[in-house]
This record gives sequence, C-alpha cells and structure tokens, in this order.
Amino acid sequence: HSSPVQGRNGRICSEESLPKERGERRALGSRVTIHHSLLTFVAVLSCSLLCASAAEPLLKPAKLTFDSAGALEIDGRKVFPINLTIVPSPDAKAPNGKPAYEEFCDGGTVFMRTGGPQWNDKTVEQELQYQAAAARCGMRCCPWLGWDLANIKPGNAKLEEQLRMVLARFKDSPGLGFWKGADEPDWGKKAPEEVANTARIIHELDANHPIWLVQAPRGTVASLKRYDAGWDVGGIDIYPVSYPPGRHTQEANKELSMVGDFTRMMRDAAGPKPFWMTLQIAFSGTTPPKGIIRFPTFFEQRFMAYEAIINGSRGLTFFGGGLLPTLNERDRRLGWNWTYWERVMKPLLQEIGSHSPLQ
Repeated sequence: HSSPVQGRNGRICSEESLPKERGERRALGSRVTIHHSLLTFVAVLSCSLLCASAAEPLLKPAKLTFDSAGALEIDGRKVFPINLTIVPSPDAKAPNGKPAYEEFCDGGTVFMRTGGPQWNDKTVEQELQYQAAAARCGMRCCPWLGWDLANIKPGNAKLEEQLRMVLARFKDSPGLGFWKGADEPDWGKKAPEEVANTARIIHELDANHPIWLVQAPRGTVASLKRYDAGWDVGGIDIYPVSYPPGRHTQEANKELSMVGDFTRMMRDAAGPKPFWMTLQIAFSGTTPPKGIIRFPTFFEQRFMAYEAIINGSRGLTFFGGGLLPTLNERDRRLGWNWTYWERVMKPLLQEIGSHSPLQ
C-alpha cells in the first residue's frame, strides 16, 4: 500500500491517487462535481422523506419474522433496523421540544433497548412506561431480561415462573420489539444450556417476538456457536474509537477495520441466522474517569456502519448515547447525547435509517 498524504483540500489520500498533470486535475474536478451532485440529490431526497415521515403511534402488537436472507420483517414489511441503547427516560424531550422517542423515530430509528439487570415490580412498572411512550412515538422496545432471567438453569422453577410472568405481561404490548437475551454470555462464562433454557421458554410463550443476543469481541467462532440455541438474531459489540485506539479489543488490529473483522467472525458463528452488529457512540473505554471522552466522527461512524453492512450485518445497534459522564451541559439536562445525534447520527440515518431511500 502507498503511504497516505494530505492533499490541498485536506482529504487523506495515497500519493498514487494525487493528480500529477493539469489535465488530470481537470478530469478529477469533473468527477468530484458529478459526485457532489449525486450526494446532494440523495441528501435532498432523504430530507424530503424524513420531513414527510412523522412518527405514527403503534396501536397493536407486531409479528416480527425474518425472510430467507435474514432481513427483518415487521408485520410482513421488510425493515433494516436501527436500534439504540441507553436511552433517555419516557418523558424526555429532544432539544427541538419533541418527545425524545418521536425524534428518534422521525430520524430513522426502529428499536431501543430497555429492561434492566434485575426484574421486580419496579422494573415491570418502568418497562410499562417505556413501552407505552415508545408505542405513542412509533417505536418498539427490546427489554433486556437481566442477569437472572436471561440465563436460567434448567429446573429453577422460581426463575422460570418469573420469566413466564414477564412474558405474559408484555407479549401483547404494541411497544414490544425483541426480547434481549443474555449479555455477552461467552465472555461472561454463562452456561449455554442456561441461555438456551430461557430461549425455549420465550419461544413457547411468545412466537411473535424473537430473541436478540449480543456477544463481546472475545472468544472464537467455535465458542460463540455454543450459544446458537439461545438466540434468533445475534451480534457482537465492537467499539474501535478510543484513546489509545482499540482499547475494546485484544486483537492486533486497532484500526476501524476491526469492525469488519468481528462482523466476519459473527457471520461465521451465525451461519444462516441473521445478526446485527453493535457500534459505538460511547462506551466504558471513553467514559471518565477511567476513559478519555472520544466519539467517532461522522466519517468514522459512516465507515463502521457500511463495513458492518457489507460484511453481512442485517441491522445496526448504536450503544452509549445516554452515558451521562460523556454529555455536555445541555445534553446532560436532557438525558441523552443530542449533540452527537445532530452532528453524526441523524445525517447517517438519512442514508441507512427506516426513512432512507434504501428502505
């Protein structure tokens, strides 16, 4: 590979790609003009679609399935799902005054992760509020079943009954999307048979809402395959942007292209089953006091999104928009990283979100 250098316009390119002759510069200028016109057309079309797509309330429970290629279908309509984790409270507002979830939906988001580490009466009441607010704004929740209910030892009648009660309470909710299963079970050394036992109960009681499970960027294809019976849509979380780069992985590749490495790993582990990669807004490695705040730029986030899609990801999750230590003064009052939403996520979702020309 030739060494990268900086051209006059500030773009990074290789020495071989720099125009050497005036005629080549003229030709390059023509190509850039055409490319800019195409990008402008796509941006205008995306904006028009977004402006015309006000969030509509969800009034009935959905049936979520996958086609033979792994594409998600919601009541028979194909969707490339965008999912957010660590979301603001049900009554939160965006800076423009709209309900936060309405802004997410209008921006092209489909799901958001809710639930919690332990389930009790308080968790159930909180989840009811999340799902009601989500449904009003056209979104669906993916409640995490926590440290206990997501991986139940076979024969633990008490936890199995508690899981059944949670399923019965929410399975007919218009605001329910996926059930989020065990969190990073391979790295956390959770027993595969326990993860599979939870999945068995969910499949018995709720045929309309599949199980989403995320692994850490650890282990091997073989170790991840052990959890195959525990999920319907899988995934790996991978967060390359930090100081120093690549704190989230133990592998040698510390570049953005590690997203492709782990997407291919997940593809090999998933076989014919679909998966969604989880990308970063922020994570523990960029959260004070142990980490230095650093967010992916628009171009970094766009690269990671397309790197995952090209290598087989059938949806994308973005983690960490609500990590309070990473927020500026305005966003901390509002409970979410709206600065990042405005500068990075919303423009990106104009290209790949639920209202984009690609959907």
